[in-house]
Amino acid sequence: FWQPSVRSKQELQERLQLKRARLPEVVLMMGGGEGFGSLVQVAVAIGERLIELGHGQLVVICGRNKEVKQELENHIWPHPLHRQLGLFRPIILGFGPNGDE
Repeated sequence: FWQPSVRSKQELQERLQLKRARLPEVVLMMGGGEGFGSLVQVAVAIGERLIELGHGQLVVICGRNKEVKQELENHIWPHPLHRQLGLFRPIILGFGPNGDE
């Protein structure tokens, strides 16, 4: 059965390449093949809203859906300055062994 991580919040943020934040500012999306709808459209809409707000991080777990993962990785997010300064850098993941973190 699942056991909670003994790692600190800061250690997990670093391991998962999240920006360090005091407050919970992460939107985690997971979608499978069971009727979620358009994961890409929803992720893009949330990402654009986070850019408008000026804070927050987007993490999308695509599972084994390589097409969705590739489409999100290739998506050109608005506001190139935000990308250059690293203010908005979504993390797009496939299926991985560290899903419990």
